[in-house]
Parts: sequence; C-alpha cells; structure tokens
Amino acid sequence: MSSSRLVLYQAFVMDHLMEIFEAPLFFGLPEEGPLSHVKPLANYLQPLNSDYGQWRSLTFGIIDQDDQGDVTEHARRTLNSIQAGVEVALSQLTATEPSASQRTSLRTILENSARIAMLVRKQRAQFVFELPKVSVEKKAIFDGTFMEDVNGEDEEELKGTKVQCATFPAVYKLGDERGENMHLRNVIFKARVLCT
Repeated sequence: MSSSRLVLYQAFVMDHLMEIFEAPLFFGLPEEGPLSHVKPLANYLQPLNSDYGQWRSLTFGIIDQDDQGDVTEHARRTLNSIQAGVEVALSQLTATEPSASQRTSLRTILENSARIAMLVRKQRAQFVFELPKVSVEKKAIFDGTFMEDVNGEDEEELKGTKVQCATFPAVYKLGDERGENMHLRNVIFKARVLCT
C-alpha cells in the first residue's frame, strides 16, 4: 500500500474518531435518563469561567466513578456505531472486508480514544481537539503554529499551502491546571496534516 493511500485512510478514520473527542461535555453521557439533565445545566453554567472547570471536573469524576452502567452502555453503543460506519466505508473504499485482526485493532483505537476523551474532560482546564476541516469548497491553509506535515516537510516552505487531509487533530489546553486564566491557549499537540 502506498504511503499516500495509508495517510488518506488514517485521515478518513480520524474524521470518524472526532465524534468521540467532540462529544458535548463528556463522551458516553446518555441523552436520556437522569444524566440527560447534565448537558442543559452545563450550558447554563457558562463554560469559560474557572468555577465551571472545577464543576465539570468534579461532576464527571463522580459520574465516571459511580456509573451504574448508563455511561458505559451509551459509550459502548456509540463506539459500535462508529466502528460499523468506519468498517463499511473502508470496505467500500478498498473493495475488501476487514479481517478479524483489523476489527480488533480498530476497536482498540476507538476504546483508547474514548478513554483519552473522558480523561481530559475530568481535568479542570478545558482541552479542545480540532481537526482541520478539508472539503472541496473549503481548503484549510497550513499554519505551522498548530500544524505539522506528516511527511516532515519544512514548515516555512509549507506556509500558505493548502492542506489535503488531516490525520490527527490539534489539541489545545485552555486555561491552567486549576481551570483558571481561560485566556491562556497552549498547543499540546499539533495537527498532523498532508500538504503535498
């Protein structure tokens, strides 16, 4: 398999994985039942102040610790849906069915992604996962402050170049470890993109 095709497949899978990282508040939080009231309450509390970070951290720590199966079951169903979508789409792209080991590898990636998403939501600081959006209508432009090329091309040479696809999101930390100073924005990981 050519390296550019592999990068394209990675970008495709990452686009689906973003559902995990972009979940409102906390991945696995059910839409129904007693926990369904947490999202409206969080929206009411205004996400960009220091007390909110502490509230979110404590609330989701308690929900995760005392989960009676609601979060686990909702997360499992969501992961099943994402996996099925990726497998069907990749089968159509490659004209092959995924092997048992490929299914197992994909499931491991999904479960690890869910664990990471849940872990960062329990922090007082706010973490943002941002995958550069690339479409026919709108091409993202390379910016070395929060992007790096998967082929290791020089950032200066790529400045202003159109991004073809993204294989990993940029990860930002808003605020400090206490959830204060929300004006601070630190790049934890640069987005991995293909420009050429």
